[in-house]
Amino acid sequence: MFKRLFSWFVSLSSFLGLRKPSRGFNGTGHMTVANLAYKKLKPETKKRVNELLKLNPYYGRWQRAIPNDVSPEERDRQTFMFASVWADDIKRDKNYVSDRIDGGGGQDLASTPSDYSDMRMHKYWHYVNYPFSNDGTELPPVVTPNLETQLNELRQVIASDVSEEQKSYALTWLLHLVGDAHQPLHSSARVSQAEKGGDMGGNKVFVIVNGRNSKLHFLWDDLLGVEKRPARVQLLANALPPEDKELSAKLTAKDWLMESFQACREVVYTAPIGEGSGPFTITDEYLERARTFIKKRIALAGARLAKLLNEELR
Repeated sequence: MFKRLFSWFVSLSSFLGLRKPSRGFNGTGHMTVANLAYKKLKPETKKRVNELLKLNPYYGRWQRAIPNDVSPEERDRQTFMFASVWADDIKRDKNYVSDRIDGGGGQDLASTPSDYSDMRMHKYWHYVNYPFSNDGTELPPVVTPNLETQLNELRQVIASDVSEEQKSYALTWLLHLVGDAHQPLHSSARVSQAEKGGDMGGNKVFVIVNGRNSKLHFLWDDLLGVEKRPARVQLLANALPPEDKELSAKLTAKDWLMESFQACREVVYTAPIGEGSGPFTITDEYLERARTFIKKRIALAGARLAKLLNEELR
């Protein structure tokens, strides 16, 4: 979801200048969620996860990225972390096909999870646009399939009697989408007279951070920085606050997404973010509030992912 270790405690300026377009927490955020979750997996769940991830077509790439001298347990942990970014990595793989149409409308080319023969990117699985408006603009319908529908379907797959490849495919998607559900801007679309179809989760809202131009969505993607080396990510994960035990027991996708949706109204689209597309100059106060909130969401996502896999993976 750091250019240097924990540089986000000091400044966001460096990584905003290096940001490349993506959807959801960036690799740092997703790998941090995975790191937290792996620590909480039961031994039998770890064994099952390790078996299934070997079937992913990127498994060889992940192994080549891991130092040869690490322990088997550490290799499995890093594999799990790399797997959490696979759903974003395939967006840059020329072997995969983009099947997102017109900003998310009418894109139901395949909603039911399949297996690795499915070469579609399924970009619309990463978010759900629950709309809201501050100026009375009529709200558009919520398009399906979306992040909520796919979280529910994927969970059914890992708990069912299907082929190992189908289960591996669903598992790898879940490692990513649970993180996406906890990034507030994957749950909403601000609708207005100027943007009647919505602002695409903040992708149409422009901000200035430390003199650099960015988008509101990218800002929230990158609040944990851009450092993706597993050892650094582990240190980052260790510095996060403990998860809220009561909230971590909630395993309904709708609950997760409604929490994110509420956060959009109460944390994301707050001063200095105003109406319109900006650009809005981000203040230190806004950044501190955003960092505090997103650290709690990352910790919660890791705990929930572990609980989900421990209870549902078969």
